[in-house]
Amino acid sequence: MRRSLLFLQYISVSFLLVYFTGCKEGRNTKENSQTDSLLTYFKKVHQLSLTQNHEMVFILDEEGCPTCNRTYAKELTKFINNKKVIILVRAGGSQVDISQFLGDSLSNVYLDDTKRWKNWSFLNNSKIVQLKNLKIDTVININIKNILNQVYFMETRLQRQTNLK
Repeated sequence: MRRSLLFLQYISVSFLLVYFTGCKEGRNTKENSQTDSLLTYFKKVHQLSLTQNHEMVFILDEEGCPTCNRTYAKELTKFINNKKVIILVRAGGSQVDISQFLGDSLSNVYLDDTKRWKNWSFLNNSKIVQLKNLKIDTVININIKNILNQVYFMETRLQRQTNLK
C-alpha cells in the first residue's frame, strides 16, 4: 500500500512538472516568434545582424498619439550614435519631425519605408524594446501618461548597465 502511494506521488509530481514546463514554453512561443521576426527584419531590410551588444530598440511610428510621438522623437535624439541602441524610424515626417534622424553619419538610425513589413503589428506604434541575450526581454508601449518616465527609465537602465561592465 505504501509503495502504491509513493508511486502515485511520483506520477503526480512528474505530471505537474511536465504540465508547468509545457505552459511556460507555450507562453514564450509568441515572444520567441517576435524575437526571431525582429532579428530577421533587421537582417533582411537593413542588412544588420543584431548582436549581444544591442540592448534596446527604439521604434518611432506615427500611429497613435501624435503628441506622444513628437515628444518621444525629441527624447530619442539623446540616443543617436549610441552603440547599444537601435533607433527604427517608421514615421514619414507628416506628424513627427524626423529631420534629426536623417543623415549619413547616424550609425544606429534605420529608416523603414518598406511596404512589406507594414502588416507586422509588432512594429506598429512607438515603443521601447529591451533585449537581453538577443531575446526580447521587455516591451514598453509609449503612451501619453508617462512618456518621459518611460524614456528616462530606459536611459538610466542603459547607464547602469554600462557602469556595471
